[in-house]
Amino acid sequence: MIKNLVKRFAIIALITLFSLSGLIPAVQAASSKPAATAAYGTRDLSLGSQGSAVTQLQKDLASLGFYSNSIDGSFGPKTHAAVVSFQKSQGLKTDGVVGPITKRALSEVLDLALGSQGPAVTQLQKDLASLGFYSSSIDGSFGPKTHAAVVSFQKSRGLKTDGVVGPVTRAALNKALTGSSKATRKTVTIAAGTIYATPMYINDSGVPGPVVMIVGGVHGNEPAGYTAAGKVKDWNIKKGKLIVLPQANKKAVERKTRTYNGDLNRQFPQSSKESCDSTLAKAIYAAVKNYEVDWLMDMHEGYNYTKISDSVGQSLIYYPSTPANTMANAIVDKLNSGISTSYKKFTLYRYPVKGSLARASAQFLGVHAFIFETCDNPSLSVRVNYHLKAADTLLSRLGML
Repeated sequence: MIKNLVKRFAIIALITLFSLSGLIPAVQAASSKPAATAAYGTRDLSLGSQGSAVTQLQKDLASLGFYSNSIDGSFGPKTHAAVVSFQKSQGLKTDGVVGPITKRALSEVLDLALGSQGPAVTQLQKDLASLGFYSSSIDGSFGPKTHAAVVSFQKSRGLKTDGVVGPVTRAALNKALTGSSKATRKTVTIAAGTIYATPMYINDSGVPGPVVMIVGGVHGNEPAGYTAAGKVKDWNIKKGKLIVLPQANKKAVERKTRTYNGDLNRQFPQSSKESCDSTLAKAIYAAVKNYEVDWLMDMHEGYNYTKISDSVGQSLIYYPSTPANTMANAIVDKLNSGISTSYKKFTLYRYPVKGSLARASAQFLGVHAFIFETCDNPSLSVRVNYHLKAADTLLSRLGML
């Protein structure tokens, strides 16, 4: 008994010494990572295994997206197939047996965080990149940039923004990836086969949601609009469909003139019985109708600030509807919050000019439509940024970003 007491005091003394020297935290850190391994027990798990260890294995495989069947604690063919899939993803021997190596691999991927390394991190980086959250090197190292990408993803899904890829974040990633696998991007030509031919970009998320069309370059001497639209076409969306026509009047854009063969923004129907006045207008109007557009933003520029001139620069002109009114106010409020000079603030107007794309689309096709006008006085970069902020506000409020 005395010997046992001596041993206990010796152990306590050693623990105290290690704690004071800072070794205990290091030991704990080194041993905390494989905590999941203990949950699988000491024996190998394979076909025919039963019990709580198998139950935990099934839960973990499910959280990683490899298993979608019942959690029953029975290692059957479906659990075996899930294990094989996991092993394959990690570059392990695909024998379907959960031995020491597979257990260790599971423990390393269940919670990925700063400092994690290996194939699981490589796959995480690829997944985040495919969803538009990560643009750095795919190196299998969970560093600050990967952490920031995880936080951004978590924020976009309303999750706890701790930068740790645990079961909840993993499930959200799997769900997002399932949706993104259905996503498509394609380019079609408006007014194909004519001198007005111009590309239109269609970004379909594969997830049900609003159809938004953003148009630039109706007037060729308004570069902020078509420059911004050219950037928006590359944005990633979570749901719905984003259709972007950056250079609606490509001939005018190429010549840097307001019009080409007439003012395109006066060539759309002015009554329900009228048709468009030009080949190009007909093609654009048909696209709005055929793609069943819900929201339309037409990007323009005015020659001066509307608060101090007859121009409509720095304004948003919408066709009245309750959703359009709410959205227009939100966009203008967002932009004006960053503008200190009163006459440079954006103003709301109702009823786009007759013959315009926005007016015809709203009045005759039921689209929530508006014209967004910047003043061409500030630098191009400032004006482009206004357009991008307006588009961002629109898409964000629709839950697409």
